[in-house]
Amino acid sequence: MKFIDTEPDTSIEAIKQIETNHGIQFPSEYVRHILKYNGGSCSPDTFSFMEDGEKAESQIDYFHAVNSGDDYDLSRCIQDLNGEGRLNKYLIPIATDPLGNFVLISCRESDFGKIYFWDHENEFDNSYQPAYLSDTLNEFLNSLYS
Repeated sequence: MKFIDTEPDTSIEAIKQIETNHGIQFPSEYVRHILKYNGGSCSPDTFSFMEDGEKAESQIDYFHAVNSGDDYDLSRCIQDLNGEGRLNKYLIPIATDPLGNFVLISCRESDFGKIYFWDHENEFDNSYQPAYLSDTLNEFLNSLYS
């Protein structure tokens, strides 16, 4: 796996501040990922999931970064989606695809660390549930293909 266009290194203190500000705790695997890469595009970048009983695909456009100061800023993305009630506050957007959909990591006790895909086209459908991708971030990253 290769990452490009990453942001400058961040600190555990900056990550803890995001957790405190949003009332969440990140899985340790995700914290290690942020400390190693802090955002960026990856290669390979394609993943598949089930949507309405059919296999679908998308790509990682960019992983959110700590203190990037742009649209990919992790704290800003959490606030935009969770603060406005668009998502459960414990489902955290960690990456975006080229169409503005999000890869999420769960910070809920019931499915802590699981990875999901959220299609923004379905957000106003009260029965919509994000598509399951994997049990862990590393499993998800290892499943990406070209």
